[in-house]
Amino acid sequence: MLGQILRASGVKAEEVGNIGTPITRAIDSDAEVFAVELSSFQLHTARTVRPLASRVPERGRGPPGLARQREAYAADKARVYANTVRACVYPASDRRVEAMVEETRTSWRERGLSA
Repeated sequence: MLGQILRASGVKAEEVGNIGTPITRAIDSDAEVFAVELSSFQLHTARTVRPLASRVPERGRGPPGLARQREAYAADKARVYANTVRACVYPASDRRVEAMVEETRTSWRERGLSA
């Protein structure tokens, strides 16, 4: 949907990532903006991702299993917010996601990991 919104506003945009075109195939396209979808698995190892804006649709419960696994899943999803340049987008009614954004950005800044 983000790609469609961007194109409707006149921006050359392409959806890439987890589902669809791999970013490595699209990198040489004429797109001005990439709408990138990353899974929690991909975010787990991401250290240099710096999105202009980022969005986690919901915190969710994560995979079934131990509470520790669910906490790790939530932490991986939260990682997208750590180096977001301008806008951390999330459902205003979900206080858990709001807390996730605040905790992630504070934690990464304190450790000197965000730009």
